[in-house]
Amino acid sequence: MSYFSYFTNKKEEVLSEDEDDFNSQVLSEDEDNINSQSKETAEQEFEFGTCLDQSRQLYKQQFSKIFKLLHFTIENRGIISTHVFELYEYYKDNEEAFISPIHIISFIEDDVDKLYIADGQHRIEALRKLYKEGIDKEILYFIHKANNQEEIKDIIKRLNTSQPIKITFNFEKKAELIKKLKSTFSLAFSSNENHNTDKLNEVKLNNKFQELGFFEKINLPVADIFATIIDMNKIIRKSFIERPKKTSVDKKLFDRIASTHQFYSLMNRDYSWVDELYNRLN
Repeated sequence: MSYFSYFTNKKEEVLSEDEDDFNSQVLSEDEDNINSQSKETAEQEFEFGTCLDQSRQLYKQQFSKIFKLLHFTIENRGIISTHVFELYEYYKDNEEAFISPIHIISFIEDDVDKLYIADGQHRIEALRKLYKEGIDKEILYFIHKANNQEEIKDIIKRLNTSQPIKITFNFEKKAELIKKLKSTFSLAFSSNENHNTDKLNEVKLNNKFQELGFFEKINLPVADIFATIIDMNKIIRKSFIERPKKTSVDKKLFDRIASTHQFYSLMNRDYSWVDELYNRLN
């Protein structure tokens, strides 16, 4: 059996009804068909999505944009149907559920950039079932570059050890916190990185956390960190209202924030509130 043979042992009960469809949607291209594609075509077909951390190759993307391009290897653990079903029900019942980042290996073979699942096959299966029902989740994933088959094996084995990888856990906490912020203050976020006043940019916020080494040094649950952000927001609002002298520019900014997203920490017109948060928690 070739090292890069696809994992097709999907005979468990939960997946059996979808087996043929799964093979046609996710694993349908055989080795010869993939090898016939040019590298240029493969790159055009795959969209890496929004990069949240260039140094560690962390991306976010809609599940529908990536899942058909992912392949299993014989190094992957077998699929446990009950685990897939539990994840499927949890994601379906909890719209804001945090989905741990998936790990993907990028390996160029025969001039084609192939993408293999290093860790997260159960999440992918659960998300695929949701997608068939019209639910397209946004996911996070790391891209790992491999130069040969041994590196692929090493990456998969390292990610699937029983001991959690600290760096992954830190990214999960960061992603979960940003997701909670976006859920609570959705109108405060903008895709425009040039916003320097009353908007947040996810990439710039992520970079600020990384610059401080925030999650490496703050060993608190996300719920506690988020609660502190909410408290800070209330304090800043109250402080501004009680301020005896206010400039017209500040008044306009306050009114704009009050009428849109209510994230008053942006009264500072920058990301200095993250520094204050860090100092409060550290």
